[in-house]
Amino acid sequence: MYGGPRVRFLWFAAHLVLWTSEASGIPTLHRIGPDSPGGIVDARNVSADGSTVVGTIVEVGIGSEAFRWTVSEGLVRIGSPPNGFLDSSAEAVSSDGSVIIGNGRDSDGSRGFRWTAATGLVALPVPAGTSTGVGTLANDTSADGSVVAGHTTAPGVYEQAVTWDAAGIASVYASGDAGSHVYAVSADGAVLVGDDSVSGDAPALQVTRWTAGGGKERLGLDGWARGVTPNGETIVGTAQFALNSQQAFRWREGGFEPLGFLPGTNYSIAEDVSADGAVVVGSASASFANSRAFLWTEADGMRDLAGVFAMDYGLDVTGWEFEYVAGLSDDGRTLVGGGTYLGEVAAWVAVIPEPSTGALVASGTLMLAISRRYAARRACQTLPPIS
Repeated sequence: MYGGPRVRFLWFAAHLVLWTSEASGIPTLHRIGPDSPGGIVDARNVSADGSTVVGTIVEVGIGSEAFRWTVSEGLVRIGSPPNGFLDSSAEAVSSDGSVIIGNGRDSDGSRGFRWTAATGLVALPVPAGTSTGVGTLANDTSADGSVVAGHTTAPGVYEQAVTWDAAGIASVYASGDAGSHVYAVSADGAVLVGDDSVSGDAPALQVTRWTAGGGKERLGLDGWARGVTPNGETIVGTAQFALNSQQAFRWREGGFEPLGFLPGTNYSIAEDVSADGAVVVGSASASFANSRAFLWTEADGMRDLAGVFAMDYGLDVTGWEFEYVAGLSDDGRTLVGGGTYLGEVAAWVAVIPEPSTGALVASGTLMLAISRRYAARRACQTLPPIS
């Protein structure tokens, strides 16, 4: 029927590969917004399930407003907190996209908030006992949105790590002489990561984690943590491994693992990590140059994200400059970040298949080409007469 057993095999294999790629998902790259002329979109994070992107849209001369984005709804603004708040930005989102946390601004400074569809934006209270004029920044949330983590902020005052529970009650964590910050939290809210200061003539910030049972633990290198796996066991960020060598890291109980640099850069920072700790994303840069987004895996090390998109997954990256990755889904397949498109500031979200799927798609294309050539060659041959 299809030109003989060999062609039938090739035909079956090619269709099996293409069916596999469809089942695993086709690579996609979307520009997010803007929803108004002159609006600038900044994507800050993505939910663990990859369904919801959050960030802020800035309109020059007007202000900024937090947003959520999904494939089905597109960009939807979620407003600013009441009571005189002027601007808002979304920083993180619960695992299913139902709870968003971020920050607003009033005359005294910044205020963290928590958002749900039912409540809208609700400002998080300033920790009890703090001085007048102290603000707060909310940076991350637990999987169900019940725990919010961040830090206090005030001009001329060292910042302190802080969390809020589901009722909005704040807990402040003791810090060193130069303050502390929490940038990421585990799924259950029990592990916090960020930085804490070390006393001295020139106080430095060290990569730090806080645990429910173990308290505060400085991990030994100057720098800060930016992301943590849901189980709290793998931490990523940037640290100083040698003089003038600030680079992205992955930390596990065995210690720090430097992740290196992209060619032509001398600084790198990891922003997020997949649930299994095997995929790390961030950016790398050189002095006085725009940053470049990277994707790091255990198999391939650090790679320029534009090359990964184009070479591994066949995405059309014409006109794009991918400057940073801000968030990664738990499965390591949905990435969000920013850069420029045709010279304009742009936010983006990309979905890539499982690591092997790109190769399968390429193999499927090759098999189809081989089968067609083989069939054409057979068609040109003189067939024996039918007896």
